[in-house]
Amino acid sequence: MGNTLYTCTSTEVLVFRLPNFERIAYISLSCFNDLHHVTPTQDGHLLVANTGLDMVVKLTLQGKVVAEWSVLGEDPWSCFSRSIDYRKVDSTKPHQSHPNFVFEMDEEVWATRLRQRDAISLSPSGKRIDIAVDSPHDGLLRGDRIYFTTVDGRVVIANPKSLKIDKIVDLKEIGEEKVLGWCRGLLPLSERRIWVGPF
Repeated sequence: MGNTLYTCTSTEVLVFRLPNFERIAYISLSCFNDLHHVTPTQDGHLLVANTGLDMVVKLTLQGKVVAEWSVLGEDPWSCFSRSIDYRKVDSTKPHQSHPNFVFEMDEEVWATRLRQRDAISLSPSGKRIDIAVDSPHDGLLRGDRIYFTTVDGRVVIANPKSLKIDKIVDLKEIGEEKVLGWCRGLLPLSERRIWVGPF
């Protein structure tokens, strides 16, 4: 975002000022396990996909927890213990949901869920976008569209008003690469051009 880079390891959130990569924030909490994504919020906080605990966490830049949501619609700590340092737990798999990516839309926090093949609002509205073609990873709101990657190499384009799928682009049908690996990141440049990052 601008001259700031937000990134994470499996147990840490790091924020850098560009272009010199000066680290301006470092957060590592005992609840962190298998982090997949971090992004700034409209109100100046951070949203973290805490994949290993099937939850999304909202934090200040100083690491204070502001809110926690289970992506399964239950108490975030119903299956986990606050007394355990999950940074030291190698794996909590199998995950019941495996949230990959978080974003804000219409003042609501959303998360993609790999196992349920959808994106859901974590607010009481319970809004949902069905991405049934395969397991989604990233989801970016750009203009009047939401762009999702699925891990099998597709870009799913949804309408943020109707919450329905408008178009599915199978990358294997466009290029010469028939095996794309685990497709994750994306960056829409225009309606006709999108960067997609296989892993």
